[in-house]
Order: sequence, then structure tokens, then C-alpha cells
Amino acid sequence: ERLYAALLNSISHELRTPIATITGAAGLLAAQADGDRRVRAELVRSIQSSASRLNRLVANLLDMSRLDAGRIKLKLDWCDVGEVIGVAAQRVEDCLLQRPLTIDVPPDLPLVQMDFALMEQVLVNLLDNACNYSPGGAPISIEACIGDEKLLITITDGGKGIPPDDFERIFEKFYRVPGTAS
Repeated sequence: ERLYAALLNSISHELRTPIATITGAAGLLAAQADGDRRVRAELVRSIQSSASRLNRLVANLLDMSRLDAGRIKLKLDWCDVGEVIGVAAQRVEDCLLQRPLTIDVPPDLPLVQMDFALMEQVLVNLLDNACNYSPGGAPISIEACIGDEKLLITITDGGKGIPPDDFERIFEKFYRVPGTAS
């Protein structure tokens, strides 16, 4: 019951924000039909950004239910790590506009066997968290390397980090570090 309540609270809050932005911006856009071109363009960008965020949230919810049901099968293929990182960064480009982003992928990095779509989603979620939980304007960096025959991708931001006491719980559904803004 507590998990169900947490799920409903989280979903309702997370979905309301982009829906309110889309609704408000669309209303202003309609009122600005003959108004300033720059204002209309900014409202359209706001609608697109919020719709994209809403789409990510719904996709995450669907993926989560598929994972719980054991219905996600890995589609392993040989992938270019730089391409996966680039696609993920493009998907969150709106939140990265006000932040310096550094991507360091060695040109000689070999292809790596992975599920491109799932790895992209992991990176999108991590980049989204980096944007949401670090100070505005703080730089974000992504680094990829091979070590001990394993791919290591590191995303670094200017946030305060996760206290060691919470490491075990951060992968629980809907867990947030106490005192973290939602």
C-alpha cells in the first residue's frame, strides 16, 4: 500500500509539471497569435520541451512495468559508445542549454556489445538527474573508457552527491535522498 501511494504521489507530481507547462504555454501562444515572434518561438520551445519530458516519464513508467514483469529482453548488438552518448545528450539538450557539457570518448574506443536503446535510456536518466540535482550552470562531463575489459561511463556534475549511507537504497523505486527536492 505504501509503495502504491508513493507511486501515485510521484507519478501525479511528475506528470502535472509538464502538463501544466504545456497547457499554460499553449494558452499564452493562442493569446499571442499576432504577437511578438520571439515570444511565440519561446512558448513553442517550452511546449516541445515539456512534451518531451512527459514522453520520457511515460516511457520510464512503461519500461519499469516491463522490467518488473520480466518482459524486457536485451537486444545486444555491437555499438559505438560515442554515438550512444551523443544520442542521449541530444534527448536532454534542453536541460543542458545552460550548462557546459564535456564529452570525452577516446577515438580508438572499440565497439561494445550492449542494448543501444536501454543504455541510451540509462544515460538520459543520469543526465536528467545531473541537470535536476546540481546547481544551475554547473558543468556536466561524460567520460568513457575501457578498464579490465569492461566499459566504464562516468557522468560528473557539480551536485552535492549521494551520502554513503544512501548508496544501498538509491536503486529502490521512488527512493529519494532525504532532504532532496522532488
